[in-house]
Amino acid sequence: MQTGTDAENHGPKKSMVSPPAGKFREMLLDMASKVLPHDTQNTTCPPAAVVCGEGPVIIVCSIMRSGTHLLLDSLFNNFPTLRRAPLFIDFDAYERGSLPLEPIVGVTGAIIKTHYPQTPLKPAYAAALAEIASRAVVFKPTRPANQVRNSLAKWEMRMSIEEFAELERRFDNFWAPFAPNVVEFSTLLDSQGVSQFLQLVQQRTGFKPRAGRPMMPAHSRFGVYLDKALTRVLGCRVRRVNTTIGYRVSPKNRP
Repeated sequence: MQTGTDAENHGPKKSMVSPPAGKFREMLLDMASKVLPHDTQNTTCPPAAVVCGEGPVIIVCSIMRSGTHLLLDSLFNNFPTLRRAPLFIDFDAYERGSLPLEPIVGVTGAIIKTHYPQTPLKPAYAAALAEIASRAVVFKPTRPANQVRNSLAKWEMRMSIEEFAELERRFDNFWAPFAPNVVEFSTLLDSQGVSQFLQLVQQRTGFKPRAGRPMMPAHSRFGVYLDKALTRVLGCRVRRVNTTIGYRVSPKNRP
């Protein structure tokens, strides 16, 4: 017959079982996202105010999951002139906050990110975006439709082939008049492709890239998390910018 101590030592210990490593990591990442959100005074407007700089306005327009932040980070990490505070204007968030149009319509020397028309905008803001785009250099990352749809589905944004084709049509209808520079997602994944992208940016903007090989994202998971955290704290002062929103490399599994 087991003593109480034996039973405690050898019996089931449900209350003492540690959570799986994956779930524990997710808990830490959720906490980190709340403590250090992606939209800080150092990273985005809003919450920072509109700040003008030198040179042309750059607009990065994209369908979600097409390489938006890969393109943004390639700019920040390879063009010292583009390291500003805040790093960029999130136009869609600006509209959601119903912030005044006057300062953003007249902005100069800033980088603007938007997912319009995938992300809806009030008519006055859509008109303002078009006005800015008419004098901006526009870059549009693209990715094969099936890859984008699969990536969206992982984030519980499921679209049929027909729905996605309609989204692409609306997207092209709005942006085509502004002659966007199309950048393939795959070219942002290796240094040779990024070198070609940097040459394109230099031709279109006049900005000079940093010397040497292109700075690429961190290779390790830890390096990615560290760069994200430092970017949110230090903004343009960090060695390697990572503006991606989620801390996770892959989204949380949901039932």
